[in-house]
Amino acid sequence: ALASQDDVADGAVVNVLDQKVANLNPDFFSYSCGKIALEGATTMLAQALGSRIAVNAVSPGLTLPSGDQSEEEFAAVASDNLLKRPVGAEAVADAVAWLLTTRGVTGQNVFVDCGQRFLRRDGDVMFEGRHG
Repeated sequence: ALASQDDVADGAVVNVLDQKVANLNPDFFSYSCGKIALEGATTMLAQALGSRIAVNAVSPGLTLPSGDQSEEEFAAVASDNLLKRPVGAEAVADAVAWLLTTRGVTGQNVFVDCGQRFLRRDGDVMFEGRHG
């Protein structure tokens, strides 16, 4: 739709992905497939809209409790990343704001995950920290 809108001369799109696109596991299969597809769409849209609109993505790490994950379970795994600290929603918002205003970046996926994607997991982090 944006490709055919001649009245849009300048702008930016930021898609929200997930660090899982770089650290795949079979949990939440449909969700992960959707994020992988959106990652590809980010690249293709950057190519299609490049003369007028920058298209980028952010891939947050563990930011908020997932599903029925308790606060205690979330706290137990929130700092399980290379920087040993929680990501926080503000860090993700800062990256989105930067991508919406920077003038020379398009087609990029910025990981805001404190390095979580480099820690290989057999399953989703939501299931870690649970007993039994």
